[in-house]
Amino acid sequence: MRDNLAIAETDATDDEMWEALRAANADRFIEAMADGLSTKVGERGIKLSVGEKQRISIARALLKNPPILLLDEATASVDTETERLIQAALDKLMEGRTSFIIAHRLSTVRRADRIYVIRAGRVIEQGTHAWSCSRSAANMRCSRRRRSSKKTGGLEVAWEMPLLPKRGGMC
Repeated sequence: MRDNLAIAETDATDDEMWEALRAANADRFIEAMADGLSTKVGERGIKLSVGEKQRISIARALLKNPPILLLDEATASVDTETERLIQAALDKLMEGRTSFIIAHRLSTVRRADRIYVIRAGRVIEQGTHAWSCSRSAANMRCSRRRRSSKKTGGLEVAWEMPLLPKRGGMC
């Protein structure tokens, strides 16, 4: 685990690593491991769950402290509780940084300043989170399609969904 975190910052101390792990909501599962930071997690983190890998990646980003973040499906393939932990960690990570998020889950982009809707590689709509909430019918259709939808590139936030007439609704 220590070597994995050191990829981001080779001179990081154990205290700095623990600080990043706490901010990434990864400290508890690392503490529960018999060897803590010295735990061998296997090639490509084979001994970790998807959510644990995501939180370790967030801890590495916190150690690196980049001015710009690019997040691609940061909460994909995780359960609701793990998504909540990852989202809380991402909120800390994105604080004071320019962040570009590619996501299908509306909850992942709830704090975005601007959301771009991409279809066939082109921006077809843009707006705020409140705007996306007013499009609840389109959001539900997007949610049903996301399992078969291909990943798309984007700007600040991007997801592929069909263009539907604007409808009122709850978010």
